[in-house]
Amino acid sequence: MEEELEKRNGVLKGQEQELQKTEVKINIVLENSNLEAVFLELGRDCKLVRDQVEEVDILGQMSGEESKIVKDLEMLRDDLRASGENRRLVESELVAIRIVEHQTIVLQKETVKSTEEYNEKIEKL
Repeated sequence: MEEELEKRNGVLKGQEQELQKTEVKINIVLENSNLEAVFLELGRDCKLVRDQVEEVDILGQMSGEESKIVKDLEMLRDDLRASGENRRLVESELVAIRIVEHQTIVLQKETVKSTEEYNEKIEKL
């Protein structure tokens, strides 16, 4: 009986050792499955971060383009202001040219009149 009890204790110890090995294997499998879940979650997070980085890059490009557009608009405003000043100068010059043309015509008429009067005086002499 004692022998049988020892045999059973030996079998029981063997089964306990097998149970411990099985528990270790189960824990390893559980850790691996947890690691897989964590890995999948990290993969999703990385994709989200990658997408957000792309959005930030696009926004950065748009901001750069907006800055260029603002500078272009400022240059156009400056050009428009300069054009307005140039237009006023040209208008002033045009008025001055018309005045000079009018004075030239008046002088030409006076010259013709003076020449005619001179010729008349000479003819009388």
